[in-house]
Amino acid sequence: MGRHLPQFVMLERERLMGQLETAALGHEVVLETVLRPRDRQPRPAVLRIRRSGGEGSLELEWLLEVANPPFGIRRGASNQ
Repeated sequence: MGRHLPQFVMLERERLMGQLETAALGHEVVLETVLRPRDRQPRPAVLRIRRSGGEGSLELEWLLEVANPPFGIRRGASNQ
């Protein structure tokens, strides 16, 4: 796994590994999570994981979308 991306995803390790297995079987996985990069503030993100090769491939593709604004907050909405 290039750059050990799982260490930056704030999910239980077993749950994340289970999601990786699901993606390896050919099912796209979509997770709302929090990324915790080294020396930076945690950032809410949507993580999409899918198998990128053909049948029998074990190569996975990770697509990250940083949530801006964070989950549950809409622009222009008041926090009342």
